[in-house]
Amino acid sequence: MMATEVNRALALQGPGEIAEITGESFGEPSPEEVCVRVERISLCGSDYGLFHGRYGGPAAYPIRFGHEWSGHVEAVGKAVSRVSIGDAVTGDCSKWCGRCPACAVDRNLCQAISKFGITENGMSQRLVTVHQRYLYRDRYCLGMDLLAMVEPFAVALHAIRRAGVAGIEPKGGAVIVGAGAIGLGVYLLLREHFGWRQLCLLEDTPQKRELLPRLIPGIDDVSPAPISVGSENDYARLYKDGPPVVFETSGSAAGLSTAMTIVRAGGTVAMLGIVAEPVVLRLATIKALRLVGSMGGTGAFDEVLAFFSSHRQLLHPLITGRYPAHAAAQAFIDGSERSTHIKVQIDLSDWSER
Repeated sequence: MMATEVNRALALQGPGEIAEITGESFGEPSPEEVCVRVERISLCGSDYGLFHGRYGGPAAYPIRFGHEWSGHVEAVGKAVSRVSIGDAVTGDCSKWCGRCPACAVDRNLCQAISKFGITENGMSQRLVTVHQRYLYRDRYCLGMDLLAMVEPFAVALHAIRRAGVAGIEPKGGAVIVGAGAIGLGVYLLLREHFGWRQLCLLEDTPQKRELLPRLIPGIDDVSPAPISVGSENDYARLYKDGPPVVFETSGSAAGLSTAMTIVRAGGTVAMLGIVAEPVVLRLATIKALRLVGSMGGTGAFDEVLAFFSSHRQLLHPLITGRYPAHAAAQAFIDGSERSTHIKVQIDLSDWSER
């Protein structure tokens, strides 16, 4: 039995405003629930969007942020079978029902879906109760740092599968627009997991282009985005050869415009970034493009956990900052500087040490 404890949490009260919450009592989980002691939170583009008040999807304030995380199982309900006390775990961002017709096809599109840390309270709390269905056990002893980075790679893998290119590399390979954590996840999964060799990353920030080769061996093909030719009216130029698939991960209108410009006619643009600005879709029709949106990573965690177990040294350098819980606001501010950071983490374990 778990003794009743007093919980501590971090909440975004509104854009730019983080409050520490103390004094909540925390007791036993119900039969299918698991109590997790959260150790790490990785900050994601949606977290930064919430912090700065410019997230493009559904969201709510106040919110306990955090959907990329790791922790240890503290207690389990009497009907729990997926995990045991002491297990290292991470979990879904998507809270899906498992019963609706959409869940039968893709649980990331559940008709009753909500998002941990975005539309309902997430993991920026020392103790949290989660239904066992949303948890994944770390069988590979990855450690809390790497385990808290599995979710964005699950999002990347889900998008690769949604784009229909998880098999043999097509002639011309792929281009990834945006070298944030998810863009790098797409790149590294295609390169290391699927064996693709014709890959190119597009990143407009010069400092980021200089940083990446120092962090990731072999990532020497980072280029600035080409100047858009979307205003051209010459079919010969619009139909010139290009990559058969482009992954747009920047979440910007300029990034999506670039993706539609450089992909070959009849090609696929996979959209992972949430573009909140108006976008001219003229080229989607003129070039007969296949635009594929992708949301969430549910269904890809187990495969990504195995991938992480074989690529630990490659992935560790992507963690470019770690902050204690009491410096969470500074983590958001520093991590927002995308030219110097890939993945910033907040360490909640210091709450036990202060």
